[in-house]
Amino acid sequence: MPYGGANDLNGTITVRMGVRDARVAAVDVVSTRLADASRVFVGRTPAQAAQMVGMLYSLCARAQTIAALEALEQAQEITVAPQHTSARNVMRLAEMLSQTALRLCMDWPRLLRLPPEPVVVRACLGAEAALERALFADAPWKTPGGASFSPDVQAALDQIASLNALIAMTVLRDDGDGLAEQLRRAVSCVRLQSFGTLNDEAKREDGALVRRWNDVRVREARDVYGLGLRARLEARLADMTALLHEMAEAAQGVKPGKAFDLKVRDSGVGETHVQTARGMLTHSVTVKDGLIAKYVINAPTDANFAPDGPVAMGLLGADATDSGALMCAAELHVLAIDPCVRFAVEIGHA
Repeated sequence: MPYGGANDLNGTITVRMGVRDARVAAVDVVSTRLADASRVFVGRTPAQAAQMVGMLYSLCARAQTIAALEALEQAQEITVAPQHTSARNVMRLAEMLSQTALRLCMDWPRLLRLPPEPVVVRACLGAEAALERALFADAPWKTPGGASFSPDVQAALDQIASLNALIAMTVLRDDGDGLAEQLRRAVSCVRLQSFGTLNDEAKREDGALVRRWNDVRVREARDVYGLGLRARLEARLADMTALLHEMAEAAQGVKPGKAFDLKVRDSGVGETHVQTARGMLTHSVTVKDGLIAKYVINAPTDANFAPDGPVAMGLLGADATDSGALMCAAELHVLAIDPCVRFAVEIGHA
């Protein structure tokens, strides 16, 4: 079954499991992602590239734009004020929260036959737009050096507080009726707590599991079930709490800011690393005589869905006696690691 997210212009990933003797004996990960799509920026100005990147990579458009800005600013020796960085971080974290909510509140419940929580997803997506308005209004922030802006910090904090209350009430409530507890029970009911477990030598995935490695619930899940679905679920839930806190912290550091208006250098190299819902995103750029000469983007999906990556390694050896149960478990496994493009899972013979 295909799962969406980004449009087909970004490509798709197909995870094919080969079954032999009632076990998954082989896993092929086939990607049609355009590995060199960023070549479209070559020959363009930094300002043009910064405007384009969020349209080319639509799923994490804000994170992609911020990574581009930081790399381009480094290449041109532009130093933006801390308030610009804080405002950008609020938007990046809000996008991470939306992507996390989409998986936890819609996709996981669908596969585990639980009622979804679309109100949380709508609220997170709405907050992304509202936070951008509160922080930048009509200021054209998607340009190297930033833009002059006068943020409404209280409006931003109110948005974050509202989201916090909603998520606490619907997802993270501790009375047994919240979505988090429902998901935990459902995963236990179908005995998938350890599904997708990686051994100590396996390449650990990037993303929420790494970020929340030492969270109490994540650590407990790792100790009992290994690096399987329960640990990944706990990491996603811990992410929701942490991202809300980090958003509020970043918003408190936002102040009115001015655009960088000093002369920049025409040639240089820049590289930046930006955290996204799926892990670390890297942008590397070379600017020569005011135009982009080289642009390379490395996304966490590249490593997570590599032939020897955690998606493939976590599926090898899985019980294939019941193909329906295997398909559900495999789709949950892929969702838990989470590609940045549409994906499908298939079962065949090895």
